[in-house]
Amino acid sequence: GSQRELLTVGLKVGVWAPQWTPDNKRLFVMTASPDTKPDFAWLDVATRQLSSIMPADGGLNPQLSPDGKQIAFHVIDEGGVLNVWTQVLGSGSRKQATFDAEAMSYPAWSPDGRTLAIEIKRGDHTHIGVVPKDGGPVEMLVTAQGQSWPPAWAPDNDRIAFAGERDGVWNIY
Repeated sequence: GSQRELLTVGLKVGVWAPQWTPDNKRLFVMTASPDTKPDFAWLDVATRQLSSIMPADGGLNPQLSPDGKQIAFHVIDEGGVLNVWTQVLGSGSRKQATFDAEAMSYPAWSPDGRTLAIEIKRGDHTHIGVVPKDGGPVEMLVTAQGQSWPPAWAPDNDRIAFAGERDGVWNIY
């Protein structure tokens, strides 16, 4: 667009993974510097003020819920296994949504906020599944050989789009 604005000039921390809040007045972001551990934070668009919400504590690829009140993310445990967690913003209480032995990661909220689409790793292949936001059985949706990368939901909660590689060719499915 023609009215681009820099929002993070002069901040003493790195800012990444921006996501708009439902009211479009703030961005949910991750922050860190060489001297600090990563935090989840709000960036006020009007004032350019950054305010920490809580430490990230190993949470990666955070995704803000449609209502802007919680996040889903994945954590890599000591054994290198990835699983999906959710957390109410501002709360120290996390809830593990998946309990996989290999890797379930890259959560994406359904528009109604009840379900997470996730990437599931099996050997050299990745697949797409869904799990209730509070945890429960994981339903595999895409099991084709190849790569199936982070999904996006249709507004009706009924369909999921994803990037997929089959036999060396990438497409959107």
